[in-house]
Amino acid sequence: MATLIVGGGIIGLSTAYYLSETQDVVVVDTAPELFRCASGRSGGYMSRLWYGPEVAPLGKLSFRLHAEAAAAHDGAAAWGYRRTTAWSIKSAGRRPETEYAEERLPKDGAMPPWVFGDPAESYVLDGEDDCAQVNPRLLCEHLYRTCVARGVRIIHPCVVESVAGTKAVRSATLRHLVTGAAETVSIGAVVFATGAWTADAFKRALPAASYTPPVSALAGFALVLSSPRVPYVGTDAPVDPDAHPSTDVAYYLDAPAPSAEPQASAIDVTQALFVRPAAGESWSPEIFLRANGEIFYAGLNEASYEPPVIARPAPAYTKDPLASSRQSATFASALAAMTEAAIIAPGRNKFDAVLESARNLLGPDVSVLRRSVCVRPVTPSGDPIIGLVPPERAAGLANVYVCAGHGPWGISLSLGTGRVMADIVTGQPVSADVSALAP
Repeated sequence: MATLIVGGGIIGLSTAYYLSETQDVVVVDTAPELFRCASGRSGGYMSRLWYGPEVAPLGKLSFRLHAEAAAAHDGAAAWGYRRTTAWSIKSAGRRPETEYAEERLPKDGAMPPWVFGDPAESYVLDGEDDCAQVNPRLLCEHLYRTCVARGVRIIHPCVVESVAGTKAVRSATLRHLVTGAAETVSIGAVVFATGAWTADAFKRALPAASYTPPVSALAGFALVLSSPRVPYVGTDAPVDPDAHPSTDVAYYLDAPAPSAEPQASAIDVTQALFVRPAAGESWSPEIFLRANGEIFYAGLNEASYEPPVIARPAPAYTKDPLASSRQSATFASALAAMTEAAIIAPGRNKFDAVLESARNLLGPDVSVLRRSVCVRPVTPSGDPIIGLVPPERAAGLANVYVCAGHGPWGISLSLGTGRVMADIVTGQPVSADVSALAP
């Protein structure tokens, strides 16, 4: 029987990617268009080493699998895979705009040339052996296409209303959100990999379970920028940073350019900057230069942000999950009020603060290409939850798994997580020790 994966983001698709090598897989997601949240809108920075002892084996496995996948499928062109140099810099604080009369770059050229002015301190954290960079949406699209080619059934927008069986999982009832129609599928296992929505999805499908995955949402406000000091070969035109659209579907503010073609390359070796704030600054920017020359600028988070949930019948929508066009006017109109209330209104000052920081560090002439709210799934421990839920905590059902809570490391840990989850579900030797991460 098939394995049902609840969640079509980077973790769900990575699990489907490896499971589909040996068995049938069904993936269900509530989103009208996939990859419109953390899976497609995060920074895409990947590390081999930056984990605690419980996660370290998974981190090393995943970093290796990312490198192998890029080598096998031309990830450099397909999803912007690059080895990266990571810098730690200390902000020099806010400067008067008059100080930008000319660039004040370090004389030895050690700092990336797209940093506009001298930081107070700087040093290299990691070199190319230990960190890398991808465009996360393009990586998701590669996983999606590979899964579909293998026969994986990906259903969305759709919600899992219930999971049932006697002693073990045997079926699931799905509700298609466009038509409202119900469907029952035969399954032998279910994996909940729904990111920040994992607790809600789990309790909806298994209301009698005593266990609830302790996964909550941490919203990050990000800008994607271009700079005249970096060759940019992307296709997005700058947007007005003072304009706040209110008709886009939840999770994005600005839609990305089409990405069906291989990604053009402007950068051979990408760079990452982790900024330590100066006195009086309250947050730490994280800045990633991508292969096409765009700069991802983030680091300002909001723990009280409540991500919107789509779990009801909806009007017609664009059926191509990889299309970057806007949703239909009817669907966008239906969500406009929710989007304004849940994303734009509380995010106005956040985006303004991110842009002010970017102009201070990268120069007042940077252009805004996209804005996004990246909703990351976090746990109280800071570590992901990966493994089998004991039957006594899953309403007496065996073969119920949870795979969520990766925080800022979802992209980095994605392929390793998918490989390990496939091992666990199929009863194979586990490729990395994740026993400390079990539910």
